[in-house]
Amino acid sequence: MSSRKTSRQEQRNLINSQNITWRNDNSKFGQVMLEKMGWKPGSGLGKYEQGITENLQMKANVLTKGLGCNERNDEVWIAHHDSFAAILADLNKKKEKSKANPVKNNLNKVKSKVILNEHRKDRYIPNLSMMSEKDKCAIFGKRSIPSTIDKNIDESKQKDEVKSASSSGNMVVNKISINDYFAEKMLKLNERRKF
Repeated sequence: MSSRKTSRQEQRNLINSQNITWRNDNSKFGQVMLEKMGWKPGSGLGKYEQGITENLQMKANVLTKGLGCNERNDEVWIAHHDSFAAILADLNKKKEKSKANPVKNNLNKVKSKVILNEHRKDRYIPNLSMMSEKDKCAIFGKRSIPSTIDKNIDESKQKDEVKSASSSGNMVVNKISINDYFAEKMLKLNERRKF
């Protein structure tokens, strides 16, 4: 640890804020090039030599506060933090007021779902006591009234069946849903089993 402290102290002492060694070095590439073009040491750059005449100086960050931090900003940041916290509090109040209105809509959603497990609140199951028979049949995959489905299948079969030619041969395109298609297949299968 003591070796680190000495090396840091040496590095801090070696910082040359005026950059004297660079200024006194006359063999720099940029300086040689500018002198060939007619620039003289001590004059500024530009058409009328209006540029800065001193070399750029770097400020050492001894306090390690970060770039752009000065004493004024160091004292004021607490006030900025307090004002930002006040703005957030105002926004939260407005958000709470807006949440108070749609409570009735949320109650309906909560009634339609039952929590499956206390520890896993992200899993919900539908509340079947509040659903109609049609919805229950859709969930469990049962047919509610088979006679109306058979009539609908026959009508849709006659209307929607279209034959078209494709590059691979004749292709039959049906404009019926997948559920109706498989219902028709099941009826045909049941008729075959009866014989």
